[in-house]
Amino acid sequence: MKYDSVRKLYVGIIYTVWLNAVKGPAQAFTDSRDVYALNQLYISLNSPSLNGWSGNGGDPCSELWEGVACAGPNVTLLNLTAMGLTGGLGLALQNLTTLIVLDLSNNLLSGGLSLELPPHVQEIDLSSNQFTGNVLTDFSELMNLNKLNISNNHLSGALPDMFSSLQSITILDLSKNSLSGPLPSSFAGLASLHTLYLQDNMFTGTINMLAQLPLTDLDVSNNSFTGWIPSELKNLPSSKFIGNSFSIFPAPPPPPPSVPLPSGPQNQVAAVTLHSASPKKSIRSYLTLGKMIGIGAGSLLAMVLAVLVVLFFVSRRKSRDTDDKYDAEQSWHGSLIPPWKAEEIKQSCIRSQDHKEELEELKPVVDSSLKACNVSEFTNLKPPPVPELSKMAKGREFSCRAQSHGSSSFVAQIYRIADLQLATDSFAEENLIHNGIFGKVFKGHLQNGQVIGVKKLDYCLTRLGEDEFLDLVSKISRFRHENILTLIGYCVEHGQYLLAYNFIGNSSLYENLHTDLENKKRLTWSDRVKIALGTARALEYLQEISKPPVILCNLSSFNILLDDDLSPHLSECGFANYLQQEQVSAEHLAYSAPEYTSAGLHMVENDIYSFGVVMLELLTGRRSFDGSRPWRERSLVRWAFPQLCDINALERMLDPSIYATCPKKSMSRFADIITQCLQNDPKFRPSMGEVVQYLEQIQNI
Repeated sequence: MKYDSVRKLYVGIIYTVWLNAVKGPAQAFTDSRDVYALNQLYISLNSPSLNGWSGNGGDPCSELWEGVACAGPNVTLLNLTAMGLTGGLGLALQNLTTLIVLDLSNNLLSGGLSLELPPHVQEIDLSSNQFTGNVLTDFSELMNLNKLNISNNHLSGALPDMFSSLQSITILDLSKNSLSGPLPSSFAGLASLHTLYLQDNMFTGTINMLAQLPLTDLDVSNNSFTGWIPSELKNLPSSKFIGNSFSIFPAPPPPPPSVPLPSGPQNQVAAVTLHSASPKKSIRSYLTLGKMIGIGAGSLLAMVLAVLVVLFFVSRRKSRDTDDKYDAEQSWHGSLIPPWKAEEIKQSCIRSQDHKEELEELKPVVDSSLKACNVSEFTNLKPPPVPELSKMAKGREFSCRAQSHGSSSFVAQIYRIADLQLATDSFAEENLIHNGIFGKVFKGHLQNGQVIGVKKLDYCLTRLGEDEFLDLVSKISRFRHENILTLIGYCVEHGQYLLAYNFIGNSSLYENLHTDLENKKRLTWSDRVKIALGTARALEYLQEISKPPVILCNLSSFNILLDDDLSPHLSECGFANYLQQEQVSAEHLAYSAPEYTSAGLHMVENDIYSFGVVMLELLTGRRSFDGSRPWRERSLVRWAFPQLCDINALERMLDPSIYATCPKKSMSRFADIITQCLQNDPKFRPSMGEVVQYLEQIQNI
């Protein structure tokens, strides 16, 4: 018996040793291919501070690496949006064979898109980064791809014809790049596509291939498309088509459908017999039709020439009668348009209709469009651009004169560029007070002693025509509120677009909260409530009083300016349409609402969320995104939001400089408003009118 026990013990030891030798050392839970891919990605991202991540080994699924989700040992989701990541994507992503969702949006990633992607991925979001070059990635191999978003990068060149196999794709966003050339023919085969964003590129050719797609949302604005808008797409808003060269005249009728003869030898013989038996009849019919078309065209041409001749002599007679009244050197800043210039202005009125009316409401007949542009309406047209004025004046200088825009009672001053150069010492660096998203702002002193801020819109030179710039001036000059920066004038001359505002001398809220400026003021708790309330009132005016409502999409502490009394003045209102191509930092992106960063939705609720981030800055004294902090605290919203309902945590979050002067009741209610504004679902956020009421109550505590 004793011998059997010893023998069994030895056998057990030998079996255990053999089993370990066969199985080898213990393996990590996560699939080794996924571990390798994430290690390589970590290295290509310049080894960022991501919780758990490593460039060598590790166990992403069991160690819960940040932004990684798994199903068993397989990585299925990778979400590192808005993490301030730099570097590129590397060349190992194809090893993530079970990955379903890849989201690296709203970072600072660069390089090209010529990479291998996870073969079974269903959703890809690489938007709002800094990718450059041509789109060389072969997306056609991603048979399961459902959503693709590579918008708001710096991609260029023509799109490869690679979409024929993407039968499952429903959402495709290529907007806000520099892509060019015609749309690839394989677009026509995207049978499941219901959302397509192509705006703000340089695409050419027609959009006819999109007519048969099941599109419910389409945006092709601000490209170089030509031809006609297919009738199947005319139920979409006209704003989705502006900024192209679509024809406003009716499209030519489609060719008559051909009826092919049945195949077969007998029918082929019959066809030959038919054409050979009656050639004279076919030619006679053709000539008869040609004569009819020629007669009709000739008659129409004769009528047009007759009308033109009559108009020519009538206009000549009127011009002779009005020569003394309208001098050729007269300035065009006035609101009266001479009758001898009516025809030319009528034509420009026709060309501008597609920017002011729904495309489907345009009349196909030119005469009806001319009738809509009668002379009585010309008094409301904006003045021609300044360079045209200088041509008419034959080089002589013209004085600054006032010009009202549209129905607004505000008068925007027209400045010469020479006056603004003199005021700013030729835009000297020592007068530079702000380098913002839309251009540099310089402090200037006019000859009458007035101090102004001059915004030089360098970027808009490549995007705006002079008419569009004057439309922008007309729009922003109507904002009349004590908490909104006032536009006092503009200049468009020699290719320069400049805006002149009243000068606010105490820097921005961002600089007063987060920098060490010598002239910055320490903001007390009551100052911060006052700033929040004034900003909320400005937003209430834009969202609930202005018609139509104005959406900013760029609200931040950078564009809230403080005067000497620390009253806020909201700047850069009306620029939302020109935000899309800009280089936006992670700190700016941290103000953006989830529905804006993920789907590009423009809603007033976007600005309510951004206002909540500004209030969070006022409460904590922290930046919206601070890359110098530990990774859990870099994003202000992600760090602070879970603690807003805990009064003890709230006290620890409070800016130390106001801890002693901030009443707990006031602080708690302030945090309650922030919690409501930062709701992930837009419909649960309060209106700005409600926010104003809440802040007024806090101010009275």
